[in-house]
Formats: sequence, structure tokens, C-alpha cells
Amino acid sequence: MASLQNSGQVLLQDLHAGLAHHRAGRLDAAEAHYRKILKRLPDQPDALNLSGVIAQERGRPVRAVQLILHALRIRPAFPEALTNLARAQRAAGDAAAAMVSARKAIELAPCLAEAYVQLGRSLFDLEDYAGAAEALRSAIKLAPGSLEAHVNLAAVLTRLKEFPAAAEVYQAAHRLDPARVETLTDFGEVLTHMERHDDAVRLHRRAAALAPQDPRTLAGLAAALKQAQDAAGSAEACRRVLALAPDRPDIWVMLGNNLSALGRFPEAIECHKRALALEPDHADASRGMVAAGERIENQQELERLRGAVEDDSL
Repeated sequence: MASLQNSGQVLLQDLHAGLAHHRAGRLDAAEAHYRKILKRLPDQPDALNLSGVIAQERGRPVRAVQLILHALRIRPAFPEALTNLARAQRAAGDAAAAMVSARKAIELAPCLAEAYVQLGRSLFDLEDYAGAAEALRSAIKLAPGSLEAHVNLAAVLTRLKEFPAAAEVYQAAHRLDPARVETLTDFGEVLTHMERHDDAVRLHRRAAALAPQDPRTLAGLAAALKQAQDAAGSAEACRRVLALAPDRPDIWVMLGNNLSALGRFPEAIECHKRALALEPDHADASRGMVAAGERIENQQELERLRGAVEDDSL
């Protein structure tokens, strides 16, 4: 009896130690504790489940699914493991299976907010946007401080083109984590859809200040400035993107269009040529180059006519 008690205490100690490392982001140390448990007890469901979570966090969703399914064979009524399974299945590309796992978790634990988040994410992937929104709203009711639930609900509402509602949810997400770059960028894009261009640019500038070396963030700023009719500012942001990611044909096109708006047509044509070199079938690049060429011809014709008028006046 004493031996069993000691064994149980050691198990709990290793689980608690592993969880402490896990929550602090020390995955190697956490995994070492879980492996220690599984070496003694290969079918210990908590250690299997948590090992699956680590595999998922390391970008190995298939291995995560295997480990968590093993845990569930030992303990079928395990809602936390079912929720983690849903996350891993979705990451492995099986949104339908993820939806089933999340629903099972909710049946077992109707107050488990994370299960509703995973249900919402899987339904989003399955293009059931109304169902996804309902699930994510349930998650927020259960866990008002869940950033993941807020940003995923906002993404669903954006897809539904319910921009004012999406903006409200992004505002709440921003309050939960004011320095989260993705929220600032996505919130800014929603405000652009609402034609609140000054507010959108302000958010994108804040995001760019927090992540000055991230091409996606800078591309968001470039697009927001373009929508705000600031061609010079957008061109500058495009150049910052291209300094980091020169293989972005969409940014070369945006830069070319900005330069055309500034009357710098030869430079614009060169930008569109760069885009076409990267993506020969890029329709916007072809159109942009033709338009810039026509503007050059029109400008030259205008200068010729102006010169003729001046000659006549003499």
C-alpha cells in the first residue's frame, strides 16, 4: 500500500513539474518529465495527452494525434484530451474529425471554453461560418478573457462581411493584449473595409512599430496607406517590404501603382516587370504596365502639343 502511495506521489510530482515547465514554455524540460512517467507507465493518459500537446506545439500534428488517441483509448471520457485532439486534427488538415472531437468534448464538459474554440475553428475551416460564430460566442461567454476566442470570432465575422461587429470584437481583443501585432493588423484591415482609413493607418503604423522586420505587417501598412490615398507613404512601405521579401509580386504591383499615381511612370513599369518576372501570368502586373505605358505616351503627346502651342505663340 505504501509503495502504491509513493508511486502515485511521484507521478503527481512529475506531472506538476512537467506542467510548470510546459506553461513556462520550457518544452524540453516538460517533455523529459512526461517521458519519465511514460517510461514507468506507458499507458498513463495525462502524460500521453500532454506529450501530444508538445508534439502539436513542435509542429508535429500527426504525432500529436497518435499520442492523444492513445490517451483516449485508456480514458475515453477525457474532455481536455478530446479538445487537444481537435486542435491537432485541425492542424493535420482534418477539420471534419476536429469538429467531431470538439463536439464530444462539449458533450462531456459543456463549460469547457477551449472546446468551443476548437469547434468554432473547425467549423470555420468547413465554411460553416454561422456555426463557427455561435461556437466562438459560447466560448467568450464561458471565458471572457480568451484572446483566442475573440480573434477567431472576429475572423469569422470578417469573412461574413459583418465589419462593424468584427471591429467591436477586435477592439475587445486589443484590450486583452494591446501589443499583439496580428490583432492590430487584422483590426486595421476591417477598419479599411469600413472606410475608416485614418484609424486603419494608425493601427497598421502601431503594428509596424512593434514588428518592423515582418513583411506581412509592413504589407498591411502599405495597403492601408494606399487605400487612404497616400501613394508616397504606401510606396515607402512597399520598399520596406521588398527589402525583406523581394519575391512578393503583389508588393511590386502595389509599388508600381503607387509610382504611377505619383507620375513616375518609367519606374512604375520597371516594378511591374519585376512582378511579371516572378509571376508571368500576374494579370494586375500586366494591366499596370500597360496603363503606365499609356500614361507615358499621353504625357509625351501632351508635351508635344504644349510645345506646338508655344511655337505658334511665337
